[in-house]
Amino acid sequence: MATRLLLGLALLNLVFLFGELAINVLGVALS
Repeated sequence: MATRLLLGLALLNLVFLFGELAINVLGVALS
């Protein structure tokens, strides 16, 4: 159970990381 929670948190972290990266790339491409 605890490992499942940790895995979910890590996955969420990855998603947020990729989101920030995509926003940064978009910002650079648009400016």
